[in-house]
Amino acid sequence: MQAYDDVYGTLIEGSWPNVLAVNASGPTATDGTPYTAEFINDLWGAREDLMNRAGLLPNSVTEAPGASQFTEALRRGAGMPPGVILHSAANPARLAVCRFLPLEGQIIPIDGAYSELAAAVYCGDALNDTAGAYYKCDSGGNRDVDGTYMVLPDARGVFLRGTGSQTRTVSWTDTAGTAHSATTTYDGGNTGDWQQDRIRDLKGSFTPWAGGLNTTGIVRTGESVSNNRASSGSSAVATVEIDASLDVRTGPDNAPASTSAQICITY
Repeated sequence: MQAYDDVYGTLIEGSWPNVLAVNASGPTATDGTPYTAEFINDLWGAREDLMNRAGLLPNSVTEAPGASQFTEALRRGAGMPPGVILHSAANPARLAVCRFLPLEGQIIPIDGAYSELAAAVYCGDALNDTAGAYYKCDSGGNRDVDGTYMVLPDARGVFLRGTGSQTRTVSWTDTAGTAHSATTTYDGGNTGDWQQDRIRDLKGSFTPWAGGLNTTGIVRTGESVSNNRASSGSSAVATVEIDASLDVRTGPDNAPASTSAQICITY
């Protein structure tokens, strides 16, 4: 906050919020807080630049709580225009105040409160039959290019991935010192597409021989095994079991180490 210095006629640093503007006693009086054209132009110029960078044009509607273009420009300037996906630990009431909507597979109207979101993310009628999410529908969720509702993705318990595809080659050396190389194509599909969980193929082998059984990879036998070889002198094999937990941690789904937060989209 700044105040006017009567002695030097310049704006000086004040101690906000203790510095307040004062009304002049009349049109020509000098007992109020003066403003120079340069100071006002600075304020107006900053607001205009903020609006331009946010892609907004003045709509001639009086600024008011809940209907302020300037506030919307600030929100967009912070990187949160409609359609931004983010993580949050806020409670539902706080999410609504901040215009965050949890991604839980809801069916929402494309007009009213969510009209800007629908305009920002809807992928178009041409994809309405194939889009994984963000497609027009009726109130029951049935796809309809003329529908007045849209479907959001359900992000509960699943991980986000980048759209598009890339091919990457990775090299590594196993515990036996053998070098390996694999080329993999990672495909994230289009925005809103769903992909079921899966794992990379795990392989192993067993080979009977006169003295027992050779095993490799994730294969083990019911006999006593030393260095991936069945007990010497034994040809009987009680069981052959494929068990990924011999090499990696296992569980009911495939997941990296993680901590949970609510995945939301701005509207």
